[in-house]
Amino acid sequence: MTCSKISLLVVLILTCFGCHDTLELENDITLSNEEKEILEQCRMEALKTKTQIEANLIGNWRLSGYSCGFCSFSEAPNASANFKPDYSGTLNYQGWDGRRPIQSFTWSVKDTIDLNGNPIFILHTEPNMTSLNATVFCQNYLYNTDGKTIADVPIYIYAKE
Repeated sequence: MTCSKISLLVVLILTCFGCHDTLELENDITLSNEEKEILEQCRMEALKTKTQIEANLIGNWRLSGYSCGFCSFSEAPNASANFKPDYSGTLNYQGWDGRRPIQSFTWSVKDTIDLNGNPIFILHTEPNMTSLNATVFCQNYLYNTDGKTIADVPIYIYAKE
């Protein structure tokens, strides 16, 4: 590899790492301050039982926040989900490719233990709807990570309608 190619590679890598240091952009792959506040508030007011979570899930939800530190595209998806009392649901998801399929699924809330021995809940869908793999549930929001690992996994924040 020539010196100029190595220099270009180093510049690209440093540029890529620098892209994800700012979290204030609203319609990008980063979280705004408002979205970070929602994550923190939801974490503090999280629903505590499987029964509470299941009852609260019933209804319509829309994707209101999104972050993906490693994704190669910069536009947030457009999504909405409907959870029904019979444990069925639909997801209307338009990703970066512009397709907007409506997918049906069944859902359940699984209770398990995290690595520290704390009880946690996970929204499970069949087939697996990655954008709905929520692990934090509160009255008006649900999301899929603790918000501290922006670059590790995409964060999907859904708001109840």
